[in-house]
Amino acid sequence: MHDRTSAHPSPGRHRQRRPHSQPNPDLDHPAHRDWDGGQKARAAHLDLLEPGWLVLYGPYHRRFYAIARTAAVTEPLVQATTIDGLRTLMRESESEAAAGMMGARAQRGRAA
Repeated sequence: MHDRTSAHPSPGRHRQRRPHSQPNPDLDHPAHRDWDGGQKARAAHLDLLEPGWLVLYGPYHRRFYAIARTAAVTEPLVQATTIDGLRTLMRESESEAAAGMMGARAQRGRAA
């Protein structure tokens, strides 16, 4: 048992004279894990296939996100829980925008 009046208190983990502990990279520590690596890889692959979109995976919400790199879409940001669902939303946004442009052209053609 330590006497509280002693001149040298026992060195605790957070005392100044004690060296800081260093993380061991060999340990499977949560800070070193690659959370949802497969989903990140799928997002990176789809990003390569879709030049008109920036595709990301958010591990906190576990969702895929696509941000349009062009104004020719109805929804500039789409999100889904699956990569297939994201692709569907991307195609829908592009299709709706294309249909809207075709309708606007047809109306201009009738007015002329």
